[in-house]
Amino acid sequence: MADAVGFLLRARQQNGLWGDFNRINGGCNNWVTGVAALALAETGGDEALAGAAAALEVLRGRVQPGGGWGHNEIAPVDTDTTASIIKALMAVSAPENPPVIAAAREFLRGHLTDDGFQTYGTGTTIRFSDDAVVDAGWRTTHACVMANCALILPDQLIPLLRQSQQADGSWTPYWWRTPAYPTALAAEALAAHGDGAAVDRAVTWARMQDPAAQSPFCAAAIARVLIAGGDRARAGDILAELLRRQLSDGSWMTGADMIWPRPDQMDGHTDFLDVPDDRRVFTTAGVLLAFAAATARS
Repeated sequence: MADAVGFLLRARQQNGLWGDFNRINGGCNNWVTGVAALALAETGGDEALAGAAAALEVLRGRVQPGGGWGHNEIAPVDTDTTASIIKALMAVSAPENPPVIAAAREFLRGHLTDDGFQTYGTGTTIRFSDDAVVDAGWRTTHACVMANCALILPDQLIPLLRQSQQADGSWTPYWWRTPAYPTALAAEALAAHGDGAAVDRAVTWARMQDPAAQSPFCAAAIARVLIAGGDRARAGDILAELLRRQLSDGSWMTGADMIWPRPDQMDGHTDFLDVPDDRRVFTTAGVLLAFAAATARS
């Protein structure tokens, strides 16, 4: 994995952050940096940890009033980005991190509703131009975002994750084309809290997939589901194939299947823009996280 770590360290921008998904407004640097920093921290190497810590120092200076972050410096604050950064801060020891984590956790808690969890809070203005938008779709509960936040607010979100699991064992995404990534996040959160039955259903879904026909990002997510459920042999086969698919610069081919629904769309797959990770940072971080999960559970 040294080549993948090297790719991520070289991919940091002059502002100290990683950027990706540049097809949308301003790209995604805060969110991508949280995920890339977590991936580096989970590898445990000194150089990787130093790179993660340096990027997180920049992110601490970007936190918004109320404790959250938007996907970039001009975007409205959201729970998905904030959770990704919290996870990275929790993985890197620094005396400045605990108060930032505590404030960010309270920011997430403020997005709980009577029957769900918001990606964008009621009081957050969603505006990317001079025109106001109809934004009911972006403010509703998204299973993929709950899955990312569940480890941080487990008492509130783990029960909601159980309820939103589909009959085939997956979770339906709003911000992603396929269920692979949110199902990986959900399975890891549920496994951490001992919900073997729900994880087993997710593993059943993962075993029905064909990783060879998937992007490296989605194949890595499927491996993470299998690792969470203890199927190390099948996950190992996927990871071995991912090593064969690694590019010469240490990265993997663009494959994070993010979508950008219109803000008024309650079903994210009705009217959306495909937003690939054009710099391959998010895909490479996702694959690194799969290898880190395999190592942690070995």
